[in-house]
Amino acid sequence: MRTYWNFSKPRVWLIFVLEGLAGSVLAWHASGVFPWLWVGVAMMAIARAAAGAEALTNVLDRSLDAVMLRTRMRPLPRGTITPREAISNQEGPHVIVYRLLWLAHWHIADLTCHEFALGTR
Repeated sequence: MRTYWNFSKPRVWLIFVLEGLAGSVLAWHASGVFPWLWVGVAMMAIARAAAGAEALTNVLDRSLDAVMLRTRMRPLPRGTITPREAISNQEGPHVIVYRLLWLAHWHIADLTCHEFALGTR
């Protein structure tokens, strides 16, 4: 399990989650409404989507990683996991992730527009 965790490069996708959270806080400041549930769903979906994108990048770059000194000990070039395992573990749930992001995006945008239209802020 730790191999898959490290394979997803959590330090990289954490940056995306923090950027999404910062955007949500700015929208909250502008509208006065902070939909905790939808922001939480969006943050989880962003993390999952970024982890899947990192997995796909690792699969595509595995031949280059095998010859570079700095990257040759990554799980794919080392043979700890296969490309098929990497794709199935990281890319499998993406249909659900993108659906959650779409729902959260429209829900948060709807709340923001209603607040501005009603002039409550």
